[in-house]
Amino acid sequence: MEIINKTNTKEHTLWFQIRQGNTTALGQLYDLYIDSLISYGIKISGDKSYTMDCIHDLFVDLYKYKNKLSETDNIKFYLFTALKRKINKKYKVKEVCFDKNELNSTLLYKENYIKPVEDYLVEKETQQQKVIKLNTLLNKLTEKQRQGLKLRFEEGLSYEDIATMLNVSVASARTNIYRAIKTLRKHPATLVIFSWFQFF
Repeated sequence: MEIINKTNTKEHTLWFQIRQGNTTALGQLYDLYIDSLISYGIKISGDKSYTMDCIHDLFVDLYKYKNKLSETDNIKFYLFTALKRKINKKYKVKEVCFDKNELNSTLLYKENYIKPVEDYLVEKETQQQKVIKLNTLLNKLTEKQRQGLKLRFEEGLSYEDIATMLNVSVASARTNIYRAIKTLRKHPATLVIFSWFQFF
């Protein structure tokens, strides 16, 4: 049974006002989520100071790009996902710093191994077809099922965190994800993608 979030109406009112450029609404949304955002951010980064900087940047962006903000049925999901993206930027920058010898070795390997153009085109077309099939299947899932899959397997969140973000019970979070994967596994196009899901 899903947990009813009594602040839902208030959240969406604030979101609408923020899109209209209301700074008071922005401050109220900040007050509403600051504690949970800090807690979630520290879980990811382990650094409170850096987390606070990312949260500040997030809300600055909300106002800066207010005209580009779209409607959303889950504001908490939007904020938590945006915060994680900002926090991970720090680590992605580190990841691109690699040894020059490693780069030279990689380039040399690529020069000595060039696939025929025909093979490349066939492979690319096959991949595109798989993506189209997968997107078609994902569109058959409910919104919470799609969000649950993203949070569990792309963001790597626990069921407890997923439940918090989607405003449902932990049991509902598990059930939504289980049903989503059960639906997708019925189709051959997704068997390879989900063969490594080992969480039940």
